[in-house]
Amino acid sequence: MGTQDSPMVDKDPIKGLGKISTKKWNSYVDQFYDKYCTGEARAKAAALKDPKLHNTLIRLQEFSTVIEANQAMKAGDIGRRINVWKRWSIMAQGLPGLHNYATYLPRMVLLLTELLPDDLAKYFCHSILMSPSGREDHFQSKDCYLEVQNYWLKSFFNQTGNGTQTNQLKDLFSLNIHLLRDMMHSFRADTGSAVFTQSHHNIMSPKSLNVFLQMAHNFNILNESPGSLAPKEKVKKVQNSYVFGISKFKQQIDKDTDLNQYKQHMNPMAMETDTDVGEEHNQQEQGTQTREKQSRYEL
Repeated sequence: MGTQDSPMVDKDPIKGLGKISTKKWNSYVDQFYDKYCTGEARAKAAALKDPKLHNTLIRLQEFSTVIEANQAMKAGDIGRRINVWKRWSIMAQGLPGLHNYATYLPRMVLLLTELLPDDLAKYFCHSILMSPSGREDHFQSKDCYLEVQNYWLKSFFNQTGNGTQTNQLKDLFSLNIHLLRDMMHSFRADTGSAVFTQSHHNIMSPKSLNVFLQMAHNFNILNESPGSLAPKEKVKKVQNSYVFGISKFKQQIDKDTDLNQYKQHMNPMAMETDTDVGEEHNQQEQGTQTREKQSRYEL
């Protein structure tokens, strides 16, 4: 847009925000996407001698998966969430310090998408997320909600000893609390009153954006500012976690064809039982197909 060197300004209280046509705005979005968000752009940045632009684009791409996962969770879209989990299953293989996560996440994705029966997998998929308040775009994972309730129970109400007394907790907590809350909201809606709810929103002020722009120009994160500050140490090239994770997957398969690393904390007896059940199921299917063929021949 030709304003990369200009500071961000506050909204004019009289004139408001400036206007721009939709066609022009879409052209800016397309130009930005082609220049920084495509695989070709990352390949060109990787070929440069200075790795600053390459590092920025790789980090931007990987952080975009976090944004996508957060938006999918809030919307309650488990399909989009599983797509991000599939990508994270690969990326976690090349990230240090994620040994358990790199083991459990691929196993869970395979269970939900390949191993479990369709009906059971669908039941589990649609039981992962919930909206405690019943509002749109306010979904969260069930374990997160239970952890919050557990915090209030242990850290807040237990300061006076009430957290260990079941009878008193029955008077404080009830499953009807959410029902009463919805009933009060419905009364307000029926009378025409507005129901006010609180949600946290991240708002970036022009001052915060100007500080970020100053940092970006000083450290030349896009490798486009000739007058930027020279780094004290040589900038190291960041690896693409997805590509590196694929290579680690291949190495693991070559070393251990049984993939025992991904069978941690699994009961050996259960694994043998699952294998026997799978073989018995296959035999039953083969027998059913044989009987169907014989009945067709008789007809």
